[in-house]
Amino acid sequence: MKSGFPSPPAWHQDLVTVGVTGTNGKTTTTTFVAAGLGTLQKPVPWITTLGSYLNDEQLKVSTGYAGFVETMRAGRDRGATHAAAEYTSEALARGFAQAWPCRIAVFTNLTRD
Repeated sequence: MKSGFPSPPAWHQDLVTVGVTGTNGKTTTTTFVAAGLGTLQKPVPWITTLGSYLNDEQLKVSTGYAGFVETMRAGRDRGATHAAAEYTSEALARGFAQAWPCRIAVFTNLTRD
């Protein structure tokens, strides 16, 4: 299946990304993961369906892949080593996991929605 996204940038491996998916609880879990990572080291870029953040600051970036990469780059440029991201089923079906592979995956649950 061809991805609707470009290949990940060469520097994506600089960030250990925790990807969160499942039927319910993705946004909350991603927020908790980002907070936990922030106790170890800051900054932490994190992205949910509600927005893109660097620590507690919401970033004004475009929605979609370009804004995702901009958020991750901002974190990396400021010294981030870890990130958290919500992976929706739609994004996964479109090939997003190939465009930004995560090294750690969290699966919240699987239920009828």
